[in-house]
Amino acid sequence: MSRLSDVNAFIDQSRSCRTADDLRGMMESITREMSFHSYALFQHVKHFSWTNKRLLAISNYSRGWLEYFFESKFTKDDPVLMASHRTSVGFRFSEIPDLIRLSDRQHEILAATRREGITDGFCVPSHIPGETNGTCTFIVRDAVPLPEANLPMAQLVGSFAYEAGRRIQLAGLTILNAPRKKLTTRQLECIVLIGRGKTDWEIAKILGLHEQTVTDHVNSARARCGVSRRTELVVHALYNGDLTFNDILN
Repeated sequence: MSRLSDVNAFIDQSRSCRTADDLRGMMESITREMSFHSYALFQHVKHFSWTNKRLLAISNYSRGWLEYFFESKFTKDDPVLMASHRTSVGFRFSEIPDLIRLSDRQHEILAATRREGITDGFCVPSHIPGETNGTCTFIVRDAVPLPEANLPMAQLVGSFAYEAGRRIQLAGLTILNAPRKKLTTRQLECIVLIGRGKTDWEIAKILGLHEQTVTDHVNSARARCGVSRRTELVVHALYNGDLTFNDILN
């Protein structure tokens, strides 16, 4: 099965997830499929608590490492988290120094991570307006190299996994039952072209519209979907079934 088929299958399955255990099973399977060892899907808060049922926190990292990480209060200075604030796309751990200036404390955290056997990883950020920032991170252990060929797949899986986690979390807070605002045909046309890497100016030329009109359509779509970034708009439309990868790739 192709990587794109794997992602499409993951998206379809993620829509049917109803519990955190459903999502855990899916994540463990797709993580192995992509040749990573472990994953972590977290909303990042200053004060983590194992008893906080409203927090999105799903991972198959070792319990011992997670307890050490939180007891050592690494969360506030976590270099992966800090770097995730500087970008909207996935990044390798080796790229962290290009995104932030590392402090002594952050060097200490990275050294502790390496002692745990976590030698590299790929982190996919999620920034939703009005919500705590989050990440989906995939790691490799014991000097195994990152599966470079699978990083585009990890980017997509990480984005859709976080969206699935949010849906499960919101359902637990009884927020999910409100009817979803549908995107207009014109908004979907713009999103398809965003998915193909087009700028608003290019989209305007293709659709025969003024550039400001395209910008207005995109901004309205972002407001309806509750996202701030163009990439998240594409993910949202794909996750909800408003678009398919075939729409974008054709």
